[in-house]
Amino acid sequence: MFYSLIEQQLPIQILQNFFLHKIIPNAILISGIEGTGKKKAAITFAMLCNCQSHNFSESSTLNLIDMEPCGKCSSCKKILSATHPDIHIIEPVGKFIVISQIRSMVSSLVQKPYEAKMRFIIIYDAHTMNVESANSLLKSLEEPPARTTIILLSSKPSNLLPTILSRCRQIKFNPISKQTILDTLINTYHIDPEIANITASMANGSLLMALKFANADSGTKDWVGMRNRLLTELTNL
Repeated sequence: MFYSLIEQQLPIQILQNFFLHKIIPNAILISGIEGTGKKKAAITFAMLCNCQSHNFSESSTLNLIDMEPCGKCSSCKKILSATHPDIHIIEPVGKFIVISQIRSMVSSLVQKPYEAKMRFIIIYDAHTMNVESANSLLKSLEEPPARTTIILLSSKPSNLLPTILSRCRQIKFNPISKQTILDTLINTYHIDPEIANITASMANGSLLMALKFANADSGTKDWVGMRNRLLTELTNL
């Protein structure tokens, strides 16, 4: 849900405004470093646009509490469980998104959505498309089907073709502040404060990276202990 995304108020409000004013773009690029909530935002937006329990109007008050999918209707549940016939996820096979994946997606767009108000194609790590895949996708961006939105997610948007960038409404997710990551590690994930402080410093604005560092078996704890021993020895020189 949008409310669980950390320090991303502006990009969330942009997505909410798309929905509220019924101006949902055919193509959206959500960029930002890994671990800032891009995937969750894309899924939540698809849920919001297809939620069966809400009927917002342009007179609705826009805020992070009201402008959320219900998470309980049939559509929301199907999207959350990745079983909705009109919400498609494409992600790299190995290191790349290959042309067969894009061609399969393009061929599916010939049919109208089965049950969704809006069909969504969400492409994870879109920058991993090779040239053939990107050119194949470009044709769909140039002539988008009705009631269909393609969302590209990327931590390296500069690797995308300029022609793809020019056809997308771009939304940038921000790195999360060190203090917020530190507080989240301690208060939500109950990470030892000393380890949390070090991993928050190393995470470069990514909560996901901080969690990986903090939960890396005993490696992080061993590293912390070694660092402390070295500091003690240096102090005694």
